[in-house]
Amino acid sequence: MQSKIIRLKPFRSRDNTYIDLSSQKGIYPFVPDPNQYIYNFKLAPQNANYNSELTINIILKHTTNYQFNFTILLKRNQKLNIKIIVLPEINNFYFDTKIKAVIKDHAHLIIQTDTIPQNNVTIGYANFQKRFIVYDNAQVESIPEFTILPADIEQIHGMVIYSPDKKEQYFLGSRGFSGEKVKELLEIG
Repeated sequence: MQSKIIRLKPFRSRDNTYIDLSSQKGIYPFVPDPNQYIYNFKLAPQNANYNSELTINIILKHTTNYQFNFTILLKRNQKLNIKIIVLPEINNFYFDTKIKAVIKDHAHLIIQTDTIPQNNVTIGYANFQKRFIVYDNAQVESIPEFTILPADIEQIHGMVIYSPDKKEQYFLGSRGFSGEKVKELLEIG
């Protein structure tokens, strides 16, 4: 099956422009514009029985320092298997990928990240940082891949898993914040 390059349409939020991936499935190649350095992706499915697999292939064709920010929100009983794969086609590539995910009760997130150099690419830097906020009975699996061929390519994977505890929730609640506002403040960090 031949894949095609698509441009995902951004939508406006209150403070940033996001590329909404909530209704996407399958394999989606994405080619960033060399004149735009920061991309914000959002995945917050509304379907209560959401169960999906999504592969995002980010194809780097320009020597630009990119930053890719992913925000994922899974609600109760939702499941997502997502692969974020960066495919640099040029030397001296540099990118940071920051992934923030909130996984609510009984939701399940499987996330795989990788850099796969193309066309004899031998020099570059890849950074994947993941921050997961996990609620009761939620599951998260993070699979960092290292498909680095013999080359001078540095790839870094970092991960933090955080579960809001009752003391923090009580403290903020005692300061007058509602239950939903407390969760929102803890998720924002």
